[in-house]
Amino acid sequence: NITVRDNEISHFTKSFNLIHIDDCHGGAISSNYIHDCSTDADGAAQITGIGTDIDSGQFGASGRGSSNLVIENNRIADLAVGENFYAKYGYQTDGINIGFQTSHFTLRHNDISDVGEGLDMFGTDGLVVNNSVEGARYYGLKFVHGASHIVAESNTLVSTGIAAIILAGSTVRDRDTANNIIINNTIEGMHQYDPNLPGSYGIAIRANGGTSFLPRNNLIAGNILRLNGEGQYGLLADSSGNFDNDFIHN
Repeated sequence: NITVRDNEISHFTKSFNLIHIDDCHGGAISSNYIHDCSTDADGAAQITGIGTDIDSGQFGASGRGSSNLVIENNRIADLAVGENFYAKYGYQTDGINIGFQTSHFTLRHNDISDVGEGLDMFGTDGLVVNNSVEGARYYGLKFVHGASHIVAESNTLVSTGIAAIILAGSTVRDRDTANNIIINNTIEGMHQYDPNLPGSYGIAIRANGGTSFLPRNNLIAGNILRLNGEGQYGLLADSSGNFDNDFIHN
């Protein structure tokens, strides 16, 4: 029953999770303001606003994993990398990252802007509702490494780079990205921040290098896509990663 509320965090560099939750059961992370953090480190690094069950090895957690967390009403803005770092490692900043061992979580009413990825999810059994992501260089909502049984509804995604929403497979986790429901979200515009990146999709399903653990049985329905002439595809599913996924009434 942890509570992390009404804190302001800024001007950190090379901090993996500015708020780090590991093996916690019940509680709320709410109304925090995380902003203006950057790195141009020589070595690999990551800046994440709020992370659950994510250690510096990115995919491991020290315990059983967290559950029944509510992450709401947080504002996360301007998590950046410098030119030298970007050239070597990419735009490695996340607004919120939900780890592989996290389950039964809620993300709602979070406002995220100017990051690499808005909501990056590996966990299970989640509700993602009424969040706003603007100016994500890569992805607004990302479901990867076995993210499953998550409902993402009524989120607003503005000016994302590679894809507003992506469901992707995994080469590092032995679980499908499966049984997610992506409904009634609004995508407003795309923006290709780097012309060397693959570009740009409203909603995408990709194998992500995986051959065994892939996006399966996901429903994408009732979403509004207004790409404003900048998106390459509205809906994209590559043949190697598309198994029993349904796009309906978008």
